Amino acid sequence: MTAATTTTGIRRFSYMTDPGEPLEVASSVLRSAVRHRVWVTDTGIDPQWVKPNPLCCVPLPTYPEKWPAGLPRWPRVRAAMIWHPLLWLPDRLATRYTLVDDNGVCSTEPDDIWCLRVCLELQASGLYDADAGSWLDVLSLAGLDSRDADTSRRVDRWLSGGIDPVLDRLDLAEHVDRPGDLDWALHAAIDELPAMRVISWVLTAQDLLDACEALTAAGDDDVARIRRAASTIAMLAETNLATVPVESGADRDDNAESVWWQGIRTRLRQFTGNADTLTDTVVREMGDRLGGILDTYAPDAAELDDDLPVISHSG
Repeated sequence: MTAATTTTGIRRFSYMTDPGEPLEVASSVLRSAVRHRVWVTDTGIDPQWVKPNPLCCVPLPTYPEKWPAGLPRWPRVRAAMIWHPLLWLPDRLATRYTLVDDNGVCSTEPDDIWCLRVCLELQASGLYDADAGSWLDVLSLAGLDSRDADTSRRVDRWLSGGIDPVLDRLDLAEHVDRPGDLDWALHAAIDELPAMRVISWVLTAQDLLDACEALTAAGDDDVARIRRAASTIAMLAETNLATVPVESGADRDDNAESVWWQGIRTRLRQFTGNADTLTDTVVREMGDRLGGILDTYAPDAAELDDDLPVISHSG
């Protein structure tokens, strides 16, 4: 983690992301899985409160309706990370909207739309700078140095339930809210969602296909190791490709992609053959499935994003 300070004393940190990396859409779900583990370790937040989503390149913490009694944040959150804007989301970003359709039916804002909305507002407000790959140090807004030992002890006391008027007053709402147009990011997220999903499917399929091909090419004869690696790929496909539509006869089954990968995970658990058979059957089928997604969606994704290479599966 590196820091840069402006002439106004506002500090920024480079953490987890790379320069030029936008928040929208993870370019690698394998890397996102690593980032999830790093984030949970660094912040101390229980994994149940951290929600990975392929439409965001970093894990997003979820906020409870109310903080635990006497605490201002999640239990065991580490003072060393309290500088991060994701731990200070204003209520409007931390919670889900209630959406009302044309028929007056109410529903809770879906995960994917909320995820994109958070990404858009973090970037538009400068809390995250995609060009630099840097995050605002929230504590520097209050004139505090998050790297200072005294500040760390002060934050620890606050996180343990101590009263601190300065920290209690810190609020990022004024930095993200657009007076008169608070819902701009919601409308943008709804508009962008179909395209972002297609791009995400292609990047995820390519990432996992590369992993399948590397697993096959390695020539490993350790069945247990191949099974573990293939199971990880299947788990990531099940969760990150869940929204890929699958035609089932005349109908579209919105759960079929996840169900297919669940079946693969079951077969991997039950497999009793040798390494060559495992890679030549189950792992090969996984690669073919991912290749089919690429063949279907890669041309559309390339049109949607000029920076994407034209990807196709050679079979």
